[in-house]
Amino acid sequence: MKCADSCRLFGAYQAVSGIDGNVVLLHSVEGCNFGTMSLHLAGNMQNMRQAGTIMGDQDIIFGGEETLRESVDRVLKLYHPDVITVITGCAPEIIGDDVRTVTSQYDSILPVVYINGAGFKGHFETGYEDALITIAKRLTVDSKKTSIPVINILGMNYDDFKIDADIKEFKRILGNKVKLNCVTARCNLEEFMHMSRAGLNIVFSRGRKLAEFLKNAYGTEFIEMDYPYGITGSCHFLDSVGKFFDIDFSEEKERLKRELEERLKKCYSYLKAFYGLPVSVFGESGRASGMRRFLEEELGMDVVSLGISSDEFNMDDFITQACKSDAALIFGSSFEADIADQMEIPLIRYLYPVFDWISISDSPYIGGKGVIYIIEDILHTVINCRKNKGGLYFEKNMCLR
Repeated sequence: MKCADSCRLFGAYQAVSGIDGNVVLLHSVEGCNFGTMSLHLAGNMQNMRQAGTIMGDQDIIFGGEETLRESVDRVLKLYHPDVITVITGCAPEIIGDDVRTVTSQYDSILPVVYINGAGFKGHFETGYEDALITIAKRLTVDSKKTSIPVINILGMNYDDFKIDADIKEFKRILGNKVKLNCVTARCNLEEFMHMSRAGLNIVFSRGRKLAEFLKNAYGTEFIEMDYPYGITGSCHFLDSVGKFFDIDFSEEKERLKRELEERLKKCYSYLKAFYGLPVSVFGESGRASGMRRFLEEELGMDVVSLGISSDEFNMDDFITQACKSDAALIFGSSFEADIADQMEIPLIRYLYPVFDWISISDSPYIGGKGVIYIIEDILHTVINCRKNKGGLYFEKNMCLR
């Protein structure tokens, strides 16, 4: 099994798991089901909505189509879903299971969408993009545009440990001027089916194929941007939406700035320690670029090594670059904990997957509130960490510089 940050199956799973009413059925071996399930540890374990065929030796030798059929029947009986998404792993694609024929036998009952998630067919990002457009082609319908401004947000992560708080903050800063219809990572089936009612799609680096499909099929325009960390990122988000719909968000932007200024006064002496602090940032393009801009332009840090996952990205090269740098902090996922330990510096978790850090409070990472909570998490992580380079602490009294 490939690592979770490169396997096509994990990307497909992440793309469609956030649709309420959908049950994901992984037609593969045990490891695929366990691997995807384990990454829910920091999320809502009571709302798993997934199952696996758990292919064994007999299925590999004689074919797993009957096991798949039995599994779909069990999902129908146990979950009573509105839709089932069957994601295949490597094994059934190698032996040639006719998954499409099996899934089509349920067309009169409910949609059963087949998605090829075999690792040898691509990587995480292609799995994510292809899964979204596959299920959209099957489920979306042409809906009448509403009379009020409506947007969809594409590219957020279903298993992001901050997703619920971030969505709440998006709604707060948009106020009553723009309605948020569908966030593909956290929506119900009705919202997903009627994405075409929105006048604009916001794409946070991922979901571009879906945005292009919605534009071609239903005429919905889209705007691509980095994830809106910080005040600058949040204001850019509001400006982009406002320009498209001809809406003035000046009052909302000023309120964000006032809220932030008032709250950060009490920790100004700590914030001075961030100026010029060398840090390392890793993540997918929209997240890593957005975080880099926030850290450098708003907190005054110096991003000395940046790793953006892509087809050409080499993790070993990034680790070498980071270790040779004088970075005193690293921003990434739980997978970067080993790098942080090797460098003896704190890790700030901000993107998928996060399975060793829990967020149950209303603490977003976007908007004005997001600035406060990111700074708070940085300070808490640094103060509680006992493995720190001299660039972060004075050696004698272990105080922030």
